[in-house]
Amino acid sequence: MKIKTFGLDSLGMDVGIEALLISLSFLFYYNVD
Repeated sequence: MKIKTFGLDSLGMDVGIEALLISLSFLFYYNVD
C-alpha cells in the first residue's frame, strides 16, 4: 500500500471517502451516546 496522498488521483479519493465515513461514524456514535 502507498502512503496517504491528498491528491486528485483515485487513491487520494478513496482515502478521502474513507476518512469521511470514519468521521461520520464517530458523529453518529457520539450522537447516540
